[in-house]
Amino acid sequence: DDAIRATPTARFRVTAALGQPITGYAVTGRAADRGYLQRLAVDPARHRQGIGRLLVADALGWLRRRGARVAMVNTQERNAGALALYRDCGFVEEPTGLLVLVRDLSHAPGEGDA
Repeated sequence: DDAIRATPTARFRVTAALGQPITGYAVTGRAADRGYLQRLAVDPARHRQGIGRLLVADALGWLRRRGARVAMVNTQERNAGALALYRDCGFVEEPTGLLVLVRDLSHAPGEGDA
């Protein structure tokens, strides 16, 4: 709830096969021209199956359609899997003390998307 209320506009998405348990979810928010991938989680038994990548691409598309010019996400420095996913999806590290990754959304959909 806190993540959804953290921005003026937010969206909660889940992935699951029809009638099956949820395999992943993402919370995406937007404030003015900034977008935030606020939460991303995938069932550990389903890691490396493209679910996280699908959720990130969906979040970026949603932000782009709503006028966000940049997307940000933060994660723990030791979370190698998440860092690899975010970098592979076009995010780059910000030069700050906190590990924050940012992605320019000015490209048309499909250009550089995961």
